[in-house]
Amino acid sequence: MKTFKARELINSFKQQSRLLLEFFEGKTVREYLEKEDNEKKREHVVYEMGRLLARIHDAECPEPLVSKQPWVHRMLQEAQYNLIHYKVDGNQQLLKQLQKQNMICRKEVLIHGDYTIDNVLVHDGRITAVIDWSGGTCGDARYDMALAVRFEDGIFTGKDSVFF
Repeated sequence: MKTFKARELINSFKQQSRLLLEFFEGKTVREYLEKEDNEKKREHVVYEMGRLLARIHDAECPEPLVSKQPWVHRMLQEAQYNLIHYKVDGNQQLLKQLQKQNMICRKEVLIHGDYTIDNVLVHDGRITAVIDWSGGTCGDARYDMALAVRFEDGIFTGKDSVFF
């Protein structure tokens, strides 16, 4: 597995918006788990997905992604905006309950923001890339972990998440 280098990517985007296109060989973890029947191979890929996420969270959060406002407050503001402007699953009462909980993240780290089985690629049983970094920021590592291990019917089961 190559060294994770978030700073190189972030530094290239500091001055202007760019579209980064690169080909990564592989299929999504979702596609891999749907087709792979060998339990040991499945366990290995899920385990490696978890190890890679730990490395992402251990990487230094690039300065352009650091915010003075706590990540959880930014997410609650975004939820409020989405509640007003879009059809969403939640409601105002649920949002108010969340706002009253005064959630705290002890340490904000580099997060992907959408670390799911659809954004991690596998080739020959090895993780080759993490794609779609549009949600990357400094935030709460638990957010990435919760997205990564959520149950998917017949794809990512509770049994698989044990190895994450």
